[in-house]
Amino acid sequence: QKKKRLIENALSARDAMQDEYRQHKALASKASHEANLAADKLSVAQLDLKKKDDRIARLQEQLGYMNARVDGLEQHKAYLLNKFKSDTGKNVVLLLQDIPPPRP
Repeated sequence: QKKKRLIENALSARDAMQDEYRQHKALASKASHEANLAADKLSVAQLDLKKKDDRIARLQEQLGYMNARVDGLEQHKAYLLNKFKSDTGKNVVLLLQDIPPPRP
C-alpha cells in the first residue's frame, strides 16, 4: 500500500513537471514569436527610415544645385543690368518699370 502510494506520488510529480515544462515551452515559444514579430517590424521601420534618408540626401543635393543655379542667374542678371546701364546710360529702374509683372 505504501509502495503504491509512493509510485502514485512519483507519477503525479512527473506529470506535474511535464505540465510545467509544457507551459514554459509554450511561453518561450510565444515570447520567441513576439520577438520575431518585433524584429520584423523593426526591420521594416529601418528600411523605411533608410528610404527617407536617401530621399533627404537626394533633395539636399538638388537644393544645392538649385542654389548654385540661382546664384548664377543672379550674377547674370547683375551683369545684364550693368551692361544695360553702360550701353544706354539709362537708369536700370526705368527698365524694370517697363517690364510687366509676371502672371500668377
